[in-house]
Amino acid sequence: MRRAAFTLIELLVVIAIIALLIGILLPALGAARNAGRVVQDLSQMRQLAVAQALYANDTDDTLIDATLPHGGGAPAEEVRSSWLFELEPYFETTAVYKSPLDRSTAWSEPDGGSSTNLSRGEAIALINDRDPANDPDGAVIARWTSYGLNDQTTTKFVERPGFQPVRRLSSAQFPTSLVHFAPMTVDGFGPNDLGSSNPLSSQYDTADHMHPFLWQPPAFGTATPDIRRAAEQMEPHLHGGEEDNPSSARAGYVFLDAHADSLSFEAVHPNYLESRFRPEPGTTP
Repeated sequence: MRRAAFTLIELLVVIAIIALLIGILLPALGAARNAGRVVQDLSQMRQLAVAQALYANDTDDTLIDATLPHGGGAPAEEVRSSWLFELEPYFETTAVYKSPLDRSTAWSEPDGGSSTNLSRGEAIALINDRDPANDPDGAVIARWTSYGLNDQTTTKFVERPGFQPVRRLSSAQFPTSLVHFAPMTVDGFGPNDLGSSNPLSSQYDTADHMHPFLWQPPAFGTATPDIRRAAEQMEPHLHGGEEDNPSSARAGYVFLDAHADSLSFEAVHPNYLESRFRPEPGTTP
């Protein structure tokens, strides 16, 4: 007996059902993929924390330091002393420096970006050629890391009367709550210090640290965190959430006791006095 063929209507119904299923499944697959990247991002941040702990063990309790400036212009000797080079012996691979969620165009072309400046590998080749004249300075480097140091744990700290930055692990009064690493801005298009939109804020794309207390709005002491000012230097919604909503925007943070967590921006920087970027939160400087 001859088998009847599908009618056009039946084929269209099947196609419509398949399209409907794809429409239902794709967002779920995308969410699952992003969740996996968040887990990997936190894992890499924990590796940074472990490397810092090993480094401190080998250097009399000293913390790594930031030397790659925002805006470029660092002399070659500062570039060579960046924490990215200091921690390198403690990793099997320096792939941990790039977050799977980082889509910044400031990476060099070999590293997946569009910058024509030097990748870290290219800079290392110049540093190792034994000719100091070829050593790169901060003005010619691309993005080398997705993560940056809180300036209050470096020599790049913004001075505030009444407290000093933490330079040794043992000197931290609140290591479980003091942020050490946070994600650097992806493409830096936040407001500048004058409050206007300024693409020059992308200078932080290639830095290895951030200045959290420059995020404070002009009206000192306000309880409202200015997430837009923070986005000039870091990426407060790398893990998701609404870009301009402090309670919704989430990112990964590493604390000085070596634990990492995905937290809302509001949780780590509710205001200047209670900021977890601050060595002594809750005290008046």
